[in-house]
Amino acid sequence: MASCARKDKCDDDESITRQSDVKLPVSLSLKIPTDELFPDTKPSTTHIKSCEVIIRSMLLRVTYGGMKCDADMLHSYAITWLRRYQSVSVPISLERSLSTVESTLQSISWWDVPQLLHSKARVQSEELIISKLICSNGIPKLTAMDVCSAGIDFHCSNVVEHLLSQRELYIALKERLAKLKSIQVVADREWISDQLKSMIWNFSSGVNHRRLLLESRSSNKVNDTEMKAIWNEVVKQPFDIYTKKFVRGRLSAF
Repeated sequence: MASCARKDKCDDDESITRQSDVKLPVSLSLKIPTDELFPDTKPSTTHIKSCEVIIRSMLLRVTYGGMKCDADMLHSYAITWLRRYQSVSVPISLERSLSTVESTLQSISWWDVPQLLHSKARVQSEELIISKLICSNGIPKLTAMDVCSAGIDFHCSNVVEHLLSQRELYIALKERLAKLKSIQVVADREWISDQLKSMIWNFSSGVNHRRLLLESRSSNKVNDTEMKAIWNEVVKQPFDIYTKKFVRGRLSAF
């Protein structure tokens, strides 16, 4: 999954949502029978099984618990892919993209998409994941270079509190944020903290270079360019210093 070159968005294709022949069940859970997932049985039995595995895998993961936002996300994607599987046909733009890059099929349906997206990774994994990696003494140890600093954010550390406790950084951040054209609120500490979290996510933890699976409309984010400038000029350096220190502190305990 990590090597997949595409990313997806829930309900990105509104034409699927509007189709009258897409019949969603009243509720979606692991207990729902197959004939309610696919009432018209448009796909063949083989295709229904592969589609059902994807849908139920998402729902199964939800039952393991975790953050509510992640559970909601998985449920939303289950509904999105159920809509797609019922509609069968992929958008022309996606069919062209997959036909020229990942597939030799003349016609592509939604149940073909997951296998096509992971076809190259499947071949590469057979070459890269060898027995020496998983046998005894295959990998001696992980080092600091193996740690992804982008994974260190406000979810698992006090980086926001640490940065805001630095007086010069706090003043600079407050002044720069207050100058944003769309800002019409009082730039108090709580609001600044929220903006800092947003920057950490948008420019570090949440950065994703994968191509969108479906063509997307232009982003509506306000002041994105200005926020990126504030991140680069005010926040990035002290943030990087904190993450490196955080990693060293954790590794020194082992």
